[in-house]
Amino acid sequence: DVEAIALGIGQVADVFERAGAGIILAAPPVLADLEKSPFYNEFGTGAEEKSRKLAACYESLALRRGWRYLNAEKVTSAGEYDKIHLDKEGHRRLAEAVYQMIARKEERDE
Repeated sequence: DVEAIALGIGQVADVFERAGAGIILAAPPVLADLEKSPFYNEFGTGAEEKSRKLAACYESLALRRGWRYLNAEKVTSAGEYDKIHLDKEGHRRLAEAVYQMIARKEERDE
C-alpha cells in the first residue's frame, strides 16, 4: 500500500539525512494510461490509483520531517513508451525543477 511505500522511502532518506545530505522528497508522476504499457501485467489493477495517492503520502512525510517536497506530476509525466518511466524531456523537466528548488534555497541561505 502507499503508506508502506512512503515508509520505505522515508527510511532510505533517513540514511542520507544522517550522512548530512539535504533531502528533496520527490513524488513520481501518476501512472496514467498504464493499460497501454508493455509492463501493465507487472503492476496489476489499482496501480494508477496507488500512484495518485503517493504524492499526498510523500508530501505529508516531507512536512513531518522538515524535508523539501516536489510533486513531479506538476512538472513532468511518464514517457509514451511504457507509461512508467520518464523520457529524455521528462528527465530534463524534472532536473530543472530540482535545480530551481536548490537554487532558491541557496539564495535564501546567503
